Amino acid sequence: MMDIFSLGNLAALFAAVIVVAIVRKYLIAQKRVRKLLKDDGFWIGKEGPFCASTTKASIIIPARNEQMNIKACVEHALAQTHENIEVIVLDDNSSDDTLKILQQFDDPRLKIIQGAEEPPEGWRGKPWACQRAAKQAQGDWLMFIDADVRIAPETVAATVGYCQQEKIQFLTGLDKHVMRSFAERALHAYFLFDMGFQRDWYAVNDPESSSCAGNGRFMVFQSETFDALGGYEQVAHKVIEDEALGALVKEQGIPFRANGLIDLVEVRMYSSNADTIQGWLKTISGAFIDGNEGQSLSWSKAALFCVVILMKFFLWDAFLYLSLGLIILGYLPLWILPLSLGGIAIMHSNRWLFARTLGLNPWIDQLFHLPGLLSLLPIYFASIYKAATGTASWKGRKLT
Repeated sequence: MMDIFSLGNLAALFAAVIVVAIVRKYLIAQKRVRKLLKDDGFWIGKEGPFCASTTKASIIIPARNEQMNIKACVEHALAQTHENIEVIVLDDNSSDDTLKILQQFDDPRLKIIQGAEEPPEGWRGKPWACQRAAKQAQGDWLMFIDADVRIAPETVAATVGYCQQEKIQFLTGLDKHVMRSFAERALHAYFLFDMGFQRDWYAVNDPESSSCAGNGRFMVFQSETFDALGGYEQVAHKVIEDEALGALVKEQGIPFRANGLIDLVEVRMYSSNADTIQGWLKTISGAFIDGNEGQSLSWSKAALFCVVILMKFFLWDAFLYLSLGLIILGYLPLWILPLSLGGIAIMHSNRWLFARTLGLNPWIDQLFHLPGLLSLLPIYFASIYKAATGTASWKGRKLT
């Protein structure tokens, strides 16, 4: 009887319970994703229905040090099949050639705003830039996109038309990501797979659920709704302002949808290994800072977060691989092996679906999953350090 409650047996039972829980998570996610991929109502395509020609849309692009992106972004914005548009670009005190490139355009639909001043107290850079640009907009609908986004010619017509047909006032969703460097394919893709692709989009679109989403790379607002909401004012202090804005929209009971936009919206968020690492350091440290009311973390909180992240990594994120290693080394019994291998197979089949949806080579993409997983701890720990020391920054602006 005592052997049943031996330390080895209890450890094996504990490991099996965790593996089963992880397998269940991936099975639920796979069922949900397969349903989404077949759900024509989730995906907005290029075929319409389109908005009326009399509907005016304002495409708003905040740009800070975007000399590598701004030309292509504006060209795609101006190339819309829906002709009743204006494109408003706010140059947010750039120190590179962003403004000079913008001034080379000769199109009356393009408005260039020079934002030479820094954000006022209580405002972050991007919310302040978007707020100022939106005040100059004359459209019935406001489309906010980032400078690294490329929208298809049908994007305005299709998304605004969808909003009008479905009687919604806010639209965001899942965009297509272009990834080329190693860090993009490993680290960036891992986060997209884990936090975006496998997200419960049905719960996000359920008014009764607390799940919410906001993708700052692409958001469409009915202009009257945006004004009534106060624009970005209520999320002015947030680093992760898009998710906060999505939560605010749902909290206010504004009719909205988060949809698949892969056919219409393409983005390459980072252009190199260094950019990818810096970008995710900003995002994760910013999330910690947002959760701490915009202030740097105390060292006691930083230490607590480190412990929690360590436990989550070894007892959840990496546990399928870890359990397999412990079985091979003889620390866990062989009867757990089918569970571990089955879980790894299901996880990689989900990753296969992710790669196919984004147009990536699914065979090659499998090779980047484990490097992405292994990069989590250093990224998280570095982000916590930056959030605690006040050294977190983005594009020359400190986050605290």
